[in-house]
Formats: sequence, structure tokens, C-alpha cells
Amino acid sequence: MSTAMGAEKNLRGFMCHKYVHADKIVAITPVAADLGGGAVLDLEGGDKPRVTETWQVRHTPAVGGYYVRYEDGYSSYSPAGAFETGYTALGSTPPEGLRLAQPVLRFFAYTHLRAGLPREVSALYARLAYLLAGVLPSAEMAEITKALDALLVSKDCAVRAALELPL
Repeated sequence: MSTAMGAEKNLRGFMCHKYVHADKIVAITPVAADLGGGAVLDLEGGDKPRVTETWQVRHTPAVGGYYVRYEDGYSSYSPAGAFETGYTALGSTPPEGLRLAQPVLRFFAYTHLRAGLPREVSALYARLAYLLAGVLPSAEMAEITKALDALLVSKDCAVRAALELPL
């Protein structure tokens, strides 16, 4: 059986909608075995997480790739190409340029929500809203605003549907 991309005919498609914390690795400094081994990852933002030798063997990090930490505390490594095509930088608020151009984007914030399905759903909508606001031509601002307003209504309905409220 071939392992070439696209050779599998029965795999289902999935879209990632996880919220992760990540930063680009700019240097990897080994830690001596007598000091516990592993390595310190110097990240672009200034953080320096220490990883075990087991983590290094499992993930094989490289400078230029991303150290990724999930909300449940699990950490992994992602090559730059895979990470940058699969994730869009988000925060509790949209990037400043987008926020000024599209005030409605402030309503797509989601980090105030508890971990769980409502937050995941909200994060997915935020990612789409930031992406649309960032890639659509600014000459069409009125249409972009209409699209984001409609997306906000959809997001609010989806988040309410994701809530597990007693009847």
C-alpha cells in the first residue's frame, strides 16, 4: 500500500479547531545529563520551556519549527510549514489593524469561555472572522462588515447550541 499523499481513499476530512499556545523555536540548548538532560527551547517571544530527552526523541524539534502547548497541558512540536498553514494567530482580541478596520471583530473574542465545546465552536468562528477580515479586499469594507455581522449571528447561535443547559 502506498503512503503517498492522497493515496488513501477512505480517510475522512477534518478541520482543526483547537486553541493552542505556540511560538517559533529560535534555538535549542542541550542540558547536560548530570543536570537532568533534555533541552531548553528558546522561543521567539522570549519563553524558554525545558523539555525532557524523551520529549525530544518523540517530537524531534528543530529551529524554525513551533513548540505547541494545548489547553490540557500536552506539548508537542510542529514543523513550520504544517503549523503556519494549519493555524492562524489569534488572541483574546483580534490583531490591532483588523480591530480598527472591523470593530465587530471584538465580539469574536472567546478566551473568556471555559474549556469545552462552546469555546471550541467560538474559536472556530473567531479564526474564520479574523481570516476573512485579513484577506478580503479593504475596498469592499461594507460587504466585509455585512459578512462579519452575519457570521456573528451564526456564531452566537452555534455557541448557544453547544451549551449544555438544563431544560
